[in-house]
Order: sequence, then structure tokens, then C-alpha cells
Amino acid sequence: GLCKGVVIILDTLKKFTDIMSKRESTGFSKVIRAFVMQGGTCIALAHVNKNPGEDGRPAYAGTSDIIEDADCAYTLHVISDPDAPEKVVEFNNIKRRGDVCQQAAYRYSTKTGISYSELLHSISAVEEEELLPLHQAKEIRSDAEAIEAISQCIQEGISSKMDLVSEAAKRSGLSRRATIEVVEKYTGTDPAAHRWIYAVGERGAKIYRLLDTGTPPDTPEDGES
Repeated sequence: GLCKGVVIILDTLKKFTDIMSKRESTGFSKVIRAFVMQGGTCIALAHVNKNPGEDGRPAYAGTSDIIEDADCAYTLHVISDPDAPEKVVEFNNIKRRGDVCQQAAYRYSTKTGISYSELLHSISAVEEEELLPLHQAKEIRSDAEAIEAISQCIQEGISSKMDLVSEAAKRSGLSRRATIEVVEKYTGTDPAAHRWIYAVGERGAKIYRLLDTGTPPDTPEDGES
């Protein structure tokens, strides 16, 4: 009868159970469920995979059992410029059993030398209309990182499309799908809008070359990607 109103914060979850083991994570969830059913609340901080998911957002690292047994789960990622005086982080709901926000964002100070109390008091909610320009800026930064990774790969001779996408995704931290989108987005003959072009090699392989590395290969037929 002592659980009501009690909040337990687990930081991080993997220190309390093996999140890669279905048996152990299921047993852990049963213990937490008993606590919650008596009025307690458990907030568990977990880890995400190194590379984002296909949608470009963080993907939970561990068995699905933890998420399935939870009443509510969010992923969290930074959407502000790394050099900005304030950090903006966005929460995206991936599991809910109640009426909770699908998405929320907050900002806080990144100044050095401030006290923990000042850090807490710097937290404020970010309004929805403020998120669009932040997302647009993040997309531009992501493109820049991917463009740099793809360009380096081509310069190093990693030029066939599948090899290029695979290696550039590793270097940029983007998903394969996101990397493919960048490759295709900047493929063409206009130096003002494009960065590389390809020619069809043996067995239909698409071989890429940077636009500024000399004479480009033959322009691909319309509709090819």
C-alpha cells in the first residue's frame, strides 16, 4: 500500500535488466507492472541504435518486449544546430495506452558554467509553429553530412550505387533509405543543383562520378534512378 504517488527513475534501463533478453526483460516487466498496478510510476531511460530507423528517427535498442509492456514510450532526438546557444529536443510517441501527446519539444540552455538549478529553469516548451524551421534546418544539415560522405566515397572509388549507399550511410549515420534519397536528389547535370552523375556499367550497375572531377559520364536516360 505504499506505491501510490511513488516515481522511480531508472537511468539507464540496461543497468537493471538485460534488454536484449526476452526472458529477463519479460520478468522485469512483470515486477514493474505489479508496482504500477498499485499506483506507482516507473520512468525508464533506454538507449537507441547507432543508426536511425528508416524514417530517420531514433530506433529503440533492445527486444520489443519492453516497449510492448510499457504504457507509454517516446524516442528523443536533437533537432537544433549543434552550435546553437540552446538545445532543442523532440519527443515522438511510439507507444501509448492513454491520452498523451504524440509529439512534444523542449529547449534548454547549453551555456557552460551554469548551475544545475539554472539548467532546470532554462527548460521551456517549444511551440508547434517553431518546429518547422528547426526541422528544415536539420534536413539541410543532414543533407550536407550525407553529401560530404557520398562525395568522399566517390572520390575513393566507391562508386557503384549499392556500395556507395551502404558505405555513405555508415559514415553519415543516416539510414540506407535516407542516403538513397540524397543520392537521387543530387544526381543530374546541373552543377547549381546537382553534385554527381552516373553512367550504366556492366550488368546495369550505376557508376557515379562527381560533376567537378572531369568529363562526366553519359547522361542517364530519363526515368532512371
